[in-house]
Amino acid sequence: MNKLSYFIAALFLSISVGVSAQDASTTGTAESNYAILKNKIEKSDEQKTDEKKNTTSKFWLKRAEIMHDIFNLHRQFLQPGVPEVTVIIFYPNPKERKEWTEGSSTYKELIYDMITITLKDGTVEKWEDTKPLYENPLPDGLESLEKTEELDVENKLAKKIIEGYQNLKMDFDRLAREEYFAENYKGAYEAFAVVDQIAEKEIMKDEPVDTLRPVILFYTGLAASKAGLPNECIKYYEKSIDAGYEDSDIYVYLSFKYREIGDTVKGIQVLQNAHEKYPENQSILIELINYYLLSGQSEEALHFLNLAKEKDPGNKSFIFAEATLYEGMKDLAKARELYEKCISIDSEYFDAYYNIGVTYFNEAVELYKKSDNATGLSMEENDKIMAEAGKVLEKAKPYMEKAHELKPKEVIPIETLRTIYRRLKMFDKSDEMQALLDEIESENVGSQELKP
Repeated sequence: MNKLSYFIAALFLSISVGVSAQDASTTGTAESNYAILKNKIEKSDEQKTDEKKNTTSKFWLKRAEIMHDIFNLHRQFLQPGVPEVTVIIFYPNPKERKEWTEGSSTYKELIYDMITITLKDGTVEKWEDTKPLYENPLPDGLESLEKTEELDVENKLAKKIIEGYQNLKMDFDRLAREEYFAENYKGAYEAFAVVDQIAEKEIMKDEPVDTLRPVILFYTGLAASKAGLPNECIKYYEKSIDAGYEDSDIYVYLSFKYREIGDTVKGIQVLQNAHEKYPENQSILIELINYYLLSGQSEEALHFLNLAKEKDPGNKSFIFAEATLYEGMKDLAKARELYEKCISIDSEYFDAYYNIGVTYFNEAVELYKKSDNATGLSMEENDKIMAEAGKVLEKAKPYMEKAHELKPKEVIPIETLRTIYRRLKMFDKSDEMQALLDEIESENVGSQELKP
């Protein structure tokens, strides 16, 4: 099951489970359930300080069940997309209604004493629990169930405790997804982490393994990543892999996280191991190529580039990367050949035109330096070097002109062309480039001025 399918399937599963898991005494309207649960939690809060009650496993089990029911009080009936006719069955007689339009959509707000429900085009968009029975019932529910387990020394309630943990797993999973979609990634991570914590409890060891566990662990890591928690992300990506997560892209994400915390060695080991396991995966290959390119390890980069090209020989990015490697190794003939190949694939490939132009420009610069720094050369020998430099610049000119044509406001090609034209004594063209540079500079200054 892919990641998106998990979120959608779990969403609808939680609706049906939420209804079926409710206590038999809380299956009326939301308002009647609210009153029943209000009475139960008030009674439980009173008994919590009664030593005759709070030292029994049955009290804490009951409290855990109450917390589960409170969490699902509205969730058993409401979910984005539920039609208005269904809402009215469980939430009859709102004390106030509001209606308005935004663009082509019609909105309704149904206001009750305990909740406000917003409908968009006849279905639930969101709701706000305006009079919550209990703030954050799930942590209390978990604590209560753990207390039950602690006091049940004879394991008389083991079956009910396991059932309670299963319900809490579903509750925390649902909360995690709600927080994830609300972009509260830290809250999503924390809720997902509890799902994992419950799954690993000793009392749950003989329960069937959840087939979605690898995906849930992946999302735990992803939520941690989005929350800016790289170490926690790494922990859960690793656990997801160990649990059998099969999407090979996780190795790319994991490698990035190791490198983010400064462990480059581990980051590259992850990619190397992943490549051995998934030799056909292009994402892993590309990450290996990028790593070796950026770290200046040309031979290794070429090795993986060749593997990538075998699978996608017409990929101009691979060919371009290979060209830059040969350029770095001073094999300019090979580099230019590969840049030309890029252009044959994409006739408007700015980077390829620009880089070929740069290779010729830099070659000419070295010749001019040789002329300027040489001693003991005859006038004839020096003129020969200068003439050669001019010929090389002539080769650079059409490529740099094409780069300028493709990106007319890009400053570096303009500056390079200005120098080329001056060296080639094309002063009108050089002045034209200077005027263009002045115009761009003026535009940039103007854009930075404060507007009234």
